[in-house]
Amino acid sequence: MDWLYQTSVIYAGWRNEVNAVSTPAGANNAALQEILKQHDILAAATAGMYQAAAAQDEALYRRHLTALTQATDTMGSAFRAYGLNCPY
Repeated sequence: MDWLYQTSVIYAGWRNEVNAVSTPAGANNAALQEILKQHDILAAATAGMYQAAAAQDEALYRRHLTALTQATDTMGSAFRAYGLNCPY
């Protein structure tokens, strides 16, 4: 399941970015909170994709993929608002 592996790589990349974030003086705390919120959505979507794959439920997988994609876009915007480079 190559797509499942790719999903886990995407999530791991975001998780590493979030874990690297510290709060410098004057940081945009609202953006940091959004990053953390989207991180949680990514975690849930990734778990859902694993479950959908195990059940071989393509429709459920696509719903979780949509959630993952939306969270990725929102998280990227929050990273930019926070002043961080976002490679995704």
